[in-house]
Amino acid sequence: MTAGANAGTLVDPGAAAVTGAIAPVPAGEAPAGVTLRPRWIEPRRGDGPSVPDAAPSRDWRDGSRIVVHSLSARTQTAALVEEMLGRLGAEKVERRSVDATTSIDQVRFFHVGDAAMAAELGTTLEPLFGDVRVRDLTFYRPLPESGTLEIWLR
Repeated sequence: MTAGANAGTLVDPGAAAVTGAIAPVPAGEAPAGVTLRPRWIEPRRGDGPSVPDAAPSRDWRDGSRIVVHSLSARTQTAALVEEMLGRLGAEKVERRSVDATTSIDQVRFFHVGDAAMAAELGTTLEPLFGDVRVRDLTFYRPLPESGTLEIWLR
């Protein structure tokens, strides 16, 4: 973003100019006619294939592969998450011990078409873990197969 010729104008290449003061929107509130979506679940401009509007949203329980990553010390928590997801109808759930993890619980997706599934899975986990971030890893290479979601436990 660069400062425009007029004070209070910001110019973002590829986007229209925004004029006037920019004030933060209080959490949970949006101006009339505007839908707020968390930026971290939306693909970046120009990244990944486009998704047809008519494509039905898939459910994370059907046909997805969910891999639960945790430190060795959190194996019991990972086992409980695996069992819970199975009871909720997930068809393929695996556990993987890792040597390092994240500072916050995450659900990661690798294909633009899996973003809604990842967001729904994150929402499912929030009553247990609190804030669960959904991470867009569509830039990651090599890409795992479509439908792969990763849960990273802190």
